Amino acid sequence: MNKNKYFPYLLLAVAALWLIATGGDRQARFSGPTTKSFSVGSTYGARTTVSMTIKEQGCVWAQATWPTSSTAKTLALILNGPGSKSAYQRKDGKSGVVLYYGITESDAKKGTDWAINIANFGGGTAKGQITIEYPPTQVPCDLKALASKTKGQIDLSWIYTGKPFKGSFLIERSADNKVWNVVSKCTMSAPASSKTALSSYSCVDSGLSSNKTYYYRACSITSGSKCDPKKYTTPTMSVKVP
Repeated sequence: MNKNKYFPYLLLAVAALWLIATGGDRQARFSGPTTKSFSVGSTYGARTTVSMTIKEQGCVWAQATWPTSSTAKTLALILNGPGSKSAYQRKDGKSGVVLYYGITESDAKKGTDWAINIANFGGGTAKGQITIEYPPTQVPCDLKALASKTKGQIDLSWIYTGKPFKGSFLIERSADNKVWNVVSKCTMSAPASSKTALSSYSCVDSGLSSNKTYYYRACSITSGSKCDPKKYTTPTMSVKVP
């Protein structure tokens, strides 16, 4: 009897047992915006994996939501990709948690197989939905807030890889991460081309108090004059003014 011919079946059985034990689930691969259901068990590290095909640089935006009645109060969104054993990005939080990552040209050259894991490290169970956009609709990407060489000044930049839309990009600043104000000199029009855009933006926030920490976030709007943190807004960044 050739025992080797049974080896592949043994591997499949082990994989199946692992998924059952951890509550794991692997979704079909996709490329582009999608919303999928997920379910995670109570075992530490239980997860649902959503596989993606990404062929070029751009932004990945993902948000997981689940009922507040779920016994799992917090979950982790983990972005894994080619060329790295470590996660490219991880965000932990309550329902509504957002993961956001700018895939560089160098990242994209490493391969096309990417995945987002919805993982449970805090106990309880949860069933919900994850929305993933690549490139994200109207979301600015790769926001950078860097201390300038000039005193009292912060250099800001971001890119946009989504489709053109009629609206603007805003930068908001906060001294306490609670009350936000628009940096007027950083308000810029969204790309109006009929083709998918890859646009770079930059501006300077000056006249700031030296040695003080400020918080920044970027967003896109089609109406109104302020960012909505639940819609088309980047995660917050903090930086100390020179």
